[in-house]
Amino acid sequence: MLDDAEGFDPLHKALYFDFKTFLNGLLLVDDKLAMAHSVEGRVPFLDNDLVETAARIPSEFKSRPDQSKIVLKQAMRGLLPEATLQRRKQGFTPPDQTWHKGRMNQIRDLILSPKAIDRGYFQPLYIEKILDDHLNDRRNNRFLIWSLICFEWWNRLFVDREPLPEG
Repeated sequence: MLDDAEGFDPLHKALYFDFKTFLNGLLLVDDKLAMAHSVEGRVPFLDNDLVETAARIPSEFKSRPDQSKIVLKQAMRGLLPEATLQRRKQGFTPPDQTWHKGRMNQIRDLILSPKAIDRGYFQPLYIEKILDDHLNDRRNNRFLIWSLICFEWWNRLFVDREPLPEG
């Protein structure tokens, strides 16, 4: 795949790789989630002409060690507040830390069920500590908890051959 990026500088190789891999998956998820809720999603920065123009801009005008999105910020100067333009880049993360707290009983019932414990993969007391630390704000274990949930469902679906639950 990177053969098509032969001769590109490192930033453009990375952007090309992201464009061909991560972005495609992101757009599919966005489209499915939007359609599932009867919402029309828009991605204005993916206009073909805009993407082609942006691809031709030299790397030094796109990013530096101390600054990213240089061209976009310059284009938006005067249209957006300066505070917005100077803000650090911030990704969107769902509030799964709070979601987990609100469903701790269901999570505990799933990953500490007799079936899950009998698999012998994890020490129940340590799992309890992970859940308790998360619930009492001693540690944000949201990624670990999500991984445990997914692992248990994977086992139930593909090892135990259980049907998906209703609802």
